Amino acid sequence: MESDNAQVVKNVVYGVVALGVLAGLYFGIIRPITNATGLTKDKDERKGDRDEEKLSKKQLLSPYLFQKYPELKTMTKGEADTLAYQIHKGDGYYDDESLAVGSIKQAKTKVNLSYLADRFQTLYNSDLHSFLEGTGYVDYLEEEHWSDIENYISKLPLS
Repeated sequence: MESDNAQVVKNVVYGVVALGVLAGLYFGIIRPITNATGLTKDKDERKGDRDEEKLSKKQLLSPYLFQKYPELKTMTKGEADTLAYQIHKGDGYYDDESLAVGSIKQAKTKVNLSYLADRFQTLYNSDLHSFLEGTGYVDYLEEEHWSDIENYISKLPLS
């Protein structure tokens, strides 16, 4: 029969192993799932996520908002066409991301940005968001430029 000390050591080792397995399950599987589903977020964080989903960059870089509020547009067709041309021109053999980012920043409102996307789609038969993402293995905009655009968009007024 084992001594009491050996039994205590054995129980401690089993306990440590069990805690390690439980911690691994929690941090490796359960927590990422609860974070992804939003269960670990508080009420304000969940509301913020819902609001952001309503006006994501993909929606603002599409004609959606302009079509909903055309009367709030303050940009002329000529201005929008010029900005659309600059964005399209920037995706050449040597990408000039500054043309795209600069053109987007000239929109000044969310509705104008959506109007720019509408004009881009009309002129080039391409969704502005998809065009900026690039196709296949070639990206037009890099992550730093997307961050710049997202920061700019988040501060834009509706009109």
